[in-house]
Amino acid sequence: MSLADNGDALKKLHARIVDATNGYAEGIEQTDSREVIAFFDGFKALHERHALDIDALLRARGFEPQTDGSWMTWVQEGIMKVRGAVGTLDQSVKDDVVRGEEAILDLYDEALKPDVSDAGIRDLLTRQRAELQAKVTREKPVSYAA
Repeated sequence: MSLADNGDALKKLHARIVDATNGYAEGIEQTDSREVIAFFDGFKALHERHALDIDALLRARGFEPQTDGSWMTWVQEGIMKVRGAVGTLDQSVKDDVVRGEEAILDLYDEALKPDVSDAGIRDLLTRQRAELQAKVTREKPVSYAA
């Protein structure tokens, strides 16, 4: 990507990462399970770092990132609030989180094609995608293994 597409794929990826971060923050507030809090916090910390890096990259190339995410933030936070209220913000949430993280991996793939001619973007997104893939692989529940 040379950002000829006005940075749309990169801005979309950034917004979804912010959305996920906001959702995890809400989930941490809504659960009492130390294990679930640690699970959420691991993804949240990774996404916070990734969002900051992409934010800086977008700004350096003259684009304004959505620092508060997209409308999906409300969806993510709403799901966490409902699950917390009905007592299902427990270990069962891991499958849903993994599926959501795999959707973010797909957004990385989208942002990395067709041919990323900007080496800074390619290198950053390739590194971030590998970090997220490794975390997803480590955290994938046994029951989810395909």
